[in-house]
Amino acid sequence: MEEALAGALFWAAAAVGVILVRLTAWRAVCSLDPKRLRHWGKRTSAGRFLRVTGRAVRQDHPGSWRVLAARLSPGRFTGLPLTLLCLVGVGLALLLLGLAEEVLKVEGWARLDRAVHGALGPHRTSPIVPLLTAVTGFGDGVTLLAVSLVAGGVLWSQGRGAAVLPLWIVLAGAQATVWLGKYAFGRPRPDLGAVTLATPAFPSAHAAGAAAVYGFLAFLVARDLKQARARFEVAY
Repeated sequence: MEEALAGALFWAAAAVGVILVRLTAWRAVCSLDPKRLRHWGKRTSAGRFLRVTGRAVRQDHPGSWRVLAARLSPGRFTGLPLTLLCLVGVGLALLLLGLAEEVLKVEGWARLDRAVHGALGPHRTSPIVPLLTAVTGFGDGVTLLAVSLVAGGVLWSQGRGAAVLPLWIVLAGAQATVWLGKYAFGRPRPDLGAVTLATPAFPSAHAAGAAAVYGFLAFLVARDLKQARARFEVAY
């Protein structure tokens, strides 16, 4: 009875957490309304400063302005989209390096492993462990390969063959970088008892592969939707 109650409370707390994060994320998206951004650019002192600075750079350094304008042009992929992708890539790389540095400090993370193991140990009951193991299976390499094969066939049949090669690049890139990282960092897995794996623990191949493949497919679906709310739901 106590195990069932603890399991019910665990899933209820998880559901509430997901709902709260979703509401917060949607409010953040709504705050990016273009009308508000234009108002910010016209009325605020920071917006006026950026406009004045931009005019000065354009007049005094026309060559540099052309390069900057090309990097910030939203009308072509080599402009603003590529610039944002590069910035995000650099930011994620720095975050990964910072996380890896902390992971290599084995003792601190070993204490965290033991603390998490002690907190979740009582909840590793027979109804919960198989369910979570099945959910984890959606990030398994074989599952992601099957999903990519099916998705590639669907895209090809719909006349969207140009997206098939990027899908496979995403899958291969995620798997290659993760497995190189695993053996480069060599972090051993904590002894959980319920699930045993022989490969190094960091980075997570399940998490990275799932984020890459399902994230790319979500992008393909969301880009064809017209309503911002529908795009947000798919991405979330």
